Amino acid sequence: MASVTLQNLVKNYGDAKRPLLAVKGINLEIRDREFMVFVGPSGCGKSTTLRMIAGLEDISSGHVLIEGRKMNDVLPKDRDIAMVFQNYALYPHMSVYDNMAFALKLRHFPAADIRQRVLSTAATLGIEEEQLKRLPRTLSGGQRQRVALGRAIVRSPKVFLFDEPLSNLDAKARVSMRAEIAKLHDRLQATMIYVTHDQVEAMTMGERICVMNEGEIVQVDEPMAIYNHPVNMFVAGFIGSPPMNFIHGHIATVEGRARFVEDNEDMDALRFDIGERLSLRTEAWRDRPVVLGIRPEDIYDHRRCTASQPSSGQYARVEISEPMGSETYLYLNTGAHPLVARMASNDRYQTNEQVHLRMDLAKAHFFDPESGLAI
Repeated sequence: MASVTLQNLVKNYGDAKRPLLAVKGINLEIRDREFMVFVGPSGCGKSTTLRMIAGLEDISSGHVLIEGRKMNDVLPKDRDIAMVFQNYALYPHMSVYDNMAFALKLRHFPAADIRQRVLSTAATLGIEEEQLKRLPRTLSGGQRQRVALGRAIVRSPKVFLFDEPLSNLDAKARVSMRAEIAKLHDRLQATMIYVTHDQVEAMTMGERICVMNEGEIVQVDEPMAIYNHPVNMFVAGFIGSPPMNFIHGHIATVEGRARFVEDNEDMDALRFDIGERLSLRTEAWRDRPVVLGIRPEDIYDHRRCTASQPSSGQYARVEISEPMGSETYLYLNTGAHPLVARMASNDRYQTNEQVHLRMDLAKAHFFDPESGLAI
C-alpha cells in the first residue's frame, strides 16, 4: 500500500483573467494504510480532488504523489489505484464474473489466477457463486455496489478511491455497506480515500476526516476531535446531526462573574453565568461580540437535568417534535431564536407545549462572529 501526498493542489476551470477555482491550493498527507474521508457540502471540491488523485481530472498546478512518486503526468491506468463510483459503472453486457475479472484480463493474468481472485473476493463480499453468472441489471443496488467493490479489490491496488459510493442506496443498505467497507479496510489494511457529503458516514468510517468548504481544507483530525473541538462555525455546524445551535451575544462582567448576554433588544435577553473554565478561556473577549454554540444533546428538559450538570435555564415553545425511536428531536422557539434539542425517547411533547430547558455550559463553544473562528 502507499501514502498519498497533495502539495499546493489547484483546479481552475476558468482562465488567467477569470479564474474559477474548484480546489484552492490544498496540502494534505494521507498516511499509508489510512482510511481518510473527505467530507463537505456539494460543490466544495472534494470529488474534484479525488478525481485529480485518480488522474481523471487534469491538475492546474501543484502535485499529487503516491508513495513519494509524482503522478501528475502518469496515466490513470498506471497509477495503481482503483476507484469505486457512485453509479457503480459496471459493464451492462458482462456477467458479474466478467466485470470483476475484466481488469485482470487486460493485464494478461493467467485464467486460473483470475478465477481464484474473483471467487475469493466474491466470498469475502458475500457475492454468491450463482450471482457471478448474472448481469448487473438483475441485481439490487446493494448487490451492484458489492460487485463494484469486488472489481476494485481483485486488482490489489496501492490506493482505493471511493466517490460517494453509497448515495444511491436505501437507508438500510447504506448502513450495511458502511460496515462492509470498514471491515474491508481492516482486512485489507489498504490506503482508502472516501468522499461523502454525509457527515454520519464520515464520523463512523474515517480514521481521520478532512472537512472541505469552498475548495479549501478547513480542518483535518480524528472524528471525535473534530466533533469536540471544531476550529470554526462552519465545522461546528456541519459535523453533528442535528447541527449545533448558535446564539449571538456578548460576554459581560456582572458582580465579578463572567456572564453571556444574548443580543436581543425586543424582549428579555437570555443571560447566564458561563462558569470558571469558560470564563478563563474567554477572558480576552469581555464586552465583545461572541457566538455561543451548544449542541442539541447538551440541551435538557429541566425535569431530567441532574444537579451535577452546570447549566442555565431557558423557556421555549415546541414547534415540532420528531420521534426518532431511540431519541426525540425537538424544534423549539424561545421567542428570540430557534433551538434544536435531542431528548430521551420516553419523553412525549406536544406542539406549542412550553418546556423549561437547561443547557450544559461545560460543553458550550464560543466563536468570533466576524471570522467564525473558535475562541
